[in-house]
Amino acid sequence: MAISGQDGDGGRSEAGVAGVAISAIVPMFQDRSDVVEVYEAYKAAIETLGRPYELIYVLGWRSERALAALQRLKQRDEGALVLVVGQQVDEAEALLSGFERARGEIVLTLPPDLQVEPADPSLVGETVLLGSRSVEIAQLVRVYSPDGITGHGTFSTLAAPDGPPHPLGGPAPFYLVVATAVEVHLDRETGQVVIDKVVHGTDAGKVINVRRARRVDEGGIVMGQSLALSEGLVFDESGRLMNGSSLDYRIATVADMPDEMSELYLENGDGPGPFGAKGLAEGAILAIGPAIAGAILDLTGVHLTRIPMTPERVWAALQETSAVREPVAV
Repeated sequence: MAISGQDGDGGRSEAGVAGVAISAIVPMFQDRSDVVEVYEAYKAAIETLGRPYELIYVLGWRSERALAALQRLKQRDEGALVLVVGQQVDEAEALLSGFERARGEIVLTLPPDLQVEPADPSLVGETVLLGSRSVEIAQLVRVYSPDGITGHGTFSTLAAPDGPPHPLGGPAPFYLVVATAVEVHLDRETGQVVIDKVVHGTDAGKVINVRRARRVDEGGIVMGQSLALSEGLVFDESGRLMNGSSLDYRIATVADMPDEMSELYLENGDGPGPFGAKGLAEGAILAIGPAIAGAILDLTGVHLTRIPMTPERVWAALQETSAVREPVAV
């Protein structure tokens, strides 16, 4: 791994790495005895991803020995280590300098010490953790989608010994993974969102009756659509429910169904049912809401974070932003 050239004020030379997919920024303000160890650990972890990368070390005015250690690595290795040498006095300035030089589609920020094992990333919500830093799953998908992404995980179904009992009386019999994509169009004058097409994929274990499987999943899709776009309880100041009737509580009808729905099934026979089957329908409820919100973000730049995403809320959010691609939380 080589160190690209640098000048006294921190500028980077033209000898950078073309086609960088991952940029990892490491701010450093004090000399450390483990600089080489940490560097080698980060290098090994990132190289397992199989994508072009650059490690950007931003060194402040108190890191002379660290700089000398990294410069020795320049004479030994070949690759994409970038040194930014300047007078940065805090982490914010250092990260800004690193961001200005980063060229990867994914940008990670890493601590100067091994706070956790860097080769063991973990998944929390919608982010992948590497050390104390994180990167959004969406960024990983954009870079790795041609090859696919494989994850390994565990889940616990038993209640804590000193906690309340499981609400259904026992552990969940299985887990599954779902993914949903939508195509929508939106009326900017009214905020009305119309779903044109839905594609839903699920880790089904084994599909015994394909026709029935598609029908129950389509029911779940419409239920999730209804929760995402219209269903919402309204209470007055005293806590009394104001829309408890079927007239006032807006549930999706046949008229609201997408014009086109299709389902995809991954069958690996790991469920508890016959031939390794798992349950269906409920999983289809979960992902369509985020998919709709993502589609609205792509269309308008408005990032809706509450459901239901009623026409009133969508319209109000559109009025609050004039920048088409700038997310606005509502």
